[in-house]
This record gives sequence, C-alpha cells and structure tokens, in this order.
Amino acid sequence: MTNNEYFEHLQKNLEELFNGKIGFYKFQRTDIQAKPNKYIELLKGFNNYHFCVTFPYAGKSLNWEIIFDPEDIRELPDFDFNDYSFLPEPDVNYIADNIPSWDKWDLTNSRAMLNILNEFLVMYKRAQVEKLLNHNKYLNIRKQYEDLLQSLNLPEDKIEVYIESDVDHSREDSIGINFNMYLPIDFSDLPEYYQEDFNELLNPGEDFASLNVMKKLDNASTKVFLLLSPRAEQVLGKMKLPKFHKDATLADYALDVRNTIEEQIKHISEQHKAKNLFVSTLVEKFSSGIVEYDTTRFSKVCFIYEDCEDYDCLVTVTLGAKFPNERPKVQLHSIYCQLGRYCNSNMSFSYDSEAPTEHNVRSLKDSLKAETLLFKDHKH
Repeated sequence: MTNNEYFEHLQKNLEELFNGKIGFYKFQRTDIQAKPNKYIELLKGFNNYHFCVTFPYAGKSLNWEIIFDPEDIRELPDFDFNDYSFLPEPDVNYIADNIPSWDKWDLTNSRAMLNILNEFLVMYKRAQVEKLLNHNKYLNIRKQYEDLLQSLNLPEDKIEVYIESDVDHSREDSIGINFNMYLPIDFSDLPEYYQEDFNELLNPGEDFASLNVMKKLDNASTKVFLLLSPRAEQVLGKMKLPKFHKDATLADYALDVRNTIEEQIKHISEQHKAKNLFVSTLVEKFSSGIVEYDTTRFSKVCFIYEDCEDYDCLVTVTLGAKFPNERPKVQLHSIYCQLGRYCNSNMSFSYDSEAPTEHNVRSLKDSLKAETLLFKDHKH
C-alpha cells in the first residue's frame, strides 16, 4: 500500500468516524486529532498515523490512541487506552476471540476504525461491569445495579458503568461509581423538532434521555445529570430533576426521573393537540380572511375580521405556554388608522378551559363584532 493509498483509505475511515457513533455518543470532528511523534523525523511528510480519539463514557472522558506503524501501514495499529486497569497484560488470543475485527483488520474497509473502536468499547464496558459484579466491596452498589436492570427492563447495552481507580483515592469508601443509562421512554408523541432558520421540521437523530448518576461507595454524595436529545430538549426545556434522597436506590431514582419525563411528555402532547385543534377551528371559521397561522407550534393565527359592513380590522390570536388552562390573547389592529401597526387594542372574551374547542371559538367570534365596532370608533 503506497502512502497515497494509505491516506485515501484513512480519509474514508475518518469520515466514517465523523459520521458514526461510539457507544451512545456521536463523534464530533474535534474528538479526533492527529498527534505528532518521533516518526515524523523518520519519514518526512508522513505524520498522520497517530490519532487521539476522545469521547464521553459514563460521565467520564475516555482518551484512546490509535498508532499506525509508518513502516508497515497495512498492519493492525497499536492501541493505547490510557487506563492501566484495562488489558494490563494483553492476551492476544483473548483479544482475538472478543474483537472480531482484530484478525480481519483491513484499512481498505472504510468502517474498520469505527468497528474496532466500538468492539473495544464493548470489552471495556464488560470489564467495568465484571469489576462491579466480582468485588465484594461493591456489594451494595451491585445489588442496586441488578435491581435497576430488572425494574426498568433495561438491556445491558443501554447502560454504561465506570468505576474510579483505587489509586486516585486515599480511602476506599470514597471511590465513585458512575452509571449512564438510556431511560426506556417513548418520545413519539412529542411535536417535531423545529429549525427556525430553515422554517421546517427536522428531527436531528433519535430521541433519548440519558441519565448519569455518580455515587460514592460511602453513600456520602450522589451527583446526577440529565442529557436530552435535541427534540426532547427543545420541547421539554430544561427539566428540574427530582432530588436524589440518601436512602433511594438507583432504580428508585431512575423510575422517578422516567415518570417525571413521561408526565411532561403527556402534558406537552395534550397541549400540542389542543392548540392544533383550536387553531384549526379558528382557520375554518375565518377561512376567507386568514393572513397567516403557525402550522408547527400552533401558537398564533392572524386574520382579517370582515363581519362588520363598513369596517375591517386585523385580528391576532396568540396561544400561550399555559393554554388551554389560560385564555388565548386576542389583539385587534387597525388597518386604517394613521398610526398603523402601533394602533391596536387587546380584547377579552368568555373562555372556559373545560369547554369544547368549538364552544370557545364561537364565544370568541360572538365577542369580535361588538369589540370591533368599539375599536372602529376609538380615539387617540
């Protein structure tokens, strides 16, 4: 393989990394960096063979290195995981049995690097879980972990475990254990993701709620963090997490968070449907005068009110964040007054949050004529 061929295949592999995922995480271009070292002097102009790959895992940041041999770039690269506890005495046969890409390494396969990194991550995750399950000092946390999997019906590939190194702690009971889990939640009822600049609906990737919990062995402190996918974050906003009580287990807390999110999804979904129905009914009732209306969030309708014989005005109906519990805001705008858009008046109408949509729209329509006549004769 020539240098040019190497760079061509390497570029294709890097593109697959940039567009791919490792574990739960989708790579960003800044996560993969070329690293110079001594071989730059050995082979002039041939320096892109040592790469550092950084990605989050269970609330931590893993830094793995891929090192190609510039004298035989066809060969399987070396890997440095920067973690003395992972494969401290590598057994080639064990690695070959657990890493399918090991014996089948072929850089001409554009997914070679992505595949082998994900296979090593599976092995890394397994090593962390085995450490949790096989050491008596983790007995309490181990029981909570097993209860968590059962209570949430959570597959093992939807949870990451990371145990801090003993070397970093003077007291064994101060060791932290991190859990990062994809909560099993149905997001299908959420409104679509909206990109304001593009004026279109586009959901960027699958929906998820990733809950990270870091517990100390002595139970002295617990830290939690929730990461939502773009659509879930846009629609649900910044959620206030429940407090992790000292006597709560991992399963208790994860179920509490899941229930909180599901209740919010239900509320947002019902509100979205109510807004859709209200706006659609308004559009139907005032179809001949519609100027514009929001077809994504169903938050606003503008129409020309034409039911007065010699006077028309622009009406804007805005549905707020507390609809349907809160009455929509209605504003009349003069299309004749010299003050133009600065000439407007807020109006009220009889509204019952428990009544059918048709009833409230009819009430708005009944109030509009009298309010419009009053607005017609307004003075500055």
